[in-house]
Amino acid sequence: MTEHDISPRRTSEHPTTTPGIADTPGIPGIAATRGVADDGELRARALKRLKDKRDLKAHLLAYVTVNLLLVGIWAAAGGGFFWPVFPILGW
Repeated sequence: MTEHDISPRRTSEHPTTTPGIADTPGIPGIAATRGVADDGELRARALKRLKDKRDLKAHLLAYVTVNLLLVGIWAAAGGGFFWPVFPILGW
């Protein structure tokens, strides 16, 4: 990705484009005005975003599961000082 792809400012090169609308699928010709080469590149970007979302969900599930397990161990050990706060905040 180049600076040109993420730059929010308008230039004479793109006088009629609105930031963000170029990423809208189904509008022919708009993507070409933002420097996107073809549908293959758009598909690759979409697939990367989907993979990133899936990875985030997996990491969030692991975070919640492990921290609930640690809190369960703390509770089963009789409570006292809430030591699971360290891994919860330090993850």
